[in-house]
Amino acid sequence: GTHDNDTSLGWYLSLDSHTKNHLHHVLANEAPNMPDELVNMALTSSANLAIIPMQDILGLDSSCRMNTPGTIGQNWQWRFDWAQFSERQIYNIKNAIAIANRLPEHEPFTKDLKTNAASENQISVNLVSEMPVHGS
Repeated sequence: GTHDNDTSLGWYLSLDSHTKNHLHHVLANEAPNMPDELVNMALTSSANLAIIPMQDILGLDSSCRMNTPGTIGQNWQWRFDWAQFSERQIYNIKNAIAIANRLPEHEPFTKDLKTNAASENQISVNLVSEMPVHGS
């Protein structure tokens, strides 16, 4: 995707029932937790890079998209602030990155939420990390 795409949650909420049912079939989950299911799918892919928009990590809807092509006036308004991150969200994304084997070796992960505490100076979430391509 690009800055022109809707957020994953916004995209999902806009799907017609046929497309949504097909996605549920692909995910093998009739009640997926969106957008986390799509984030996890990207992280566990065999791609060298998994780039996840911050809006998807935060679970934000269409109101937080960066740009709507062909429109003027409301684009590029959304801004990230560290205060938007809850301890639970930090834990969840770091856990997803660790499960996908994309956490850098120098960045240990613990299941203890307090150890993964949220503060601007302590957060070290590697949102774009390299992973060896399967089979290479």
